Amino acid sequence: MICVHANDFLKRPLGGCGLKCETRLSCGHQCPLTCHSTSHNILICQKLCLKQYDDCEHQCQKKCHSTTACLPCSATITLKMPNCEHTSDIPCFMRKTNQLECGVLVPYTCSIGHQVKVRCCDLRNRELRDRLCTHACDYTLVRGSIGFLLYR
Repeated sequence: MICVHANDFLKRPLGGCGLKCETRLSCGHQCPLTCHSTSHNILICQKLCLKQYDDCEHQCQKKCHSTTACLPCSATITLKMPNCEHTSDIPCFMRKTNQLECGVLVPYTCSIGHQVKVRCCDLRNRELRDRLCTHACDYTLVRGSIGFLLYR
């Protein structure tokens, strides 16, 4: 483009020839601007990172972040829970933890006969077994010399 009138400069606010800049940014993506005179060091890449994770088949879906490591993979996957037959949708990075808990609600009948829904993982937890009933109760549990007694 040849500038003949002063307004012609407005057609190229960054200067340059008007062709697409072919320079690679430090993140590896191509510069999105047309030919310009500004430094590439001040540009912030707006593209998706798309780096392949080392421990799964997904790609990072966050905005480009060449100066920091990718966050753990947050893609949703369906996984069979380790201690039951239920499946749950979880973030991918959690599949390798030992903290998977089945959140499926299952029926439970407490020792007094109340029927409630509890998380599957809580039902398998022996420490919680006596505290799973959330039903309002008319009974009072009193500790005696022989054990516990129920009073109305």
